[in-house]
Amino acid sequence: MKHFLILLCCNSVFVGCDTPKFGFKYNTVKDLSVDGNKYKVYFNETDAQAVRTNNVSLRSRQAAADGGVQAIILATECKIKRVDPKSDAVLIIARIKC
Repeated sequence: MKHFLILLCCNSVFVGCDTPKFGFKYNTVKDLSVDGNKYKVYFNETDAQAVRTNNVSLRSRQAAADGGVQAIILATECKIKRVDPKSDAVLIIARIKC
């Protein structure tokens, strides 16, 4: 039973690894690759979130974050008004203007 509870706890930590930030309402999801990194881009008319779904080395994190911005541009076909300062190499949050 103890092992089952440990497994259940670990599973709940990793559930939702490729989902947008909690509470984000989106209409469309697109999967795409940019510079060798894979992203899932969730977006609506005004906001977008790109989630990197593959692993990268520590040295490649800035390039992965830049790729997330590029993934949002490619998926939405919109301009980015601003990138949220809370964004990182895994989750890029942006305000878009179409």
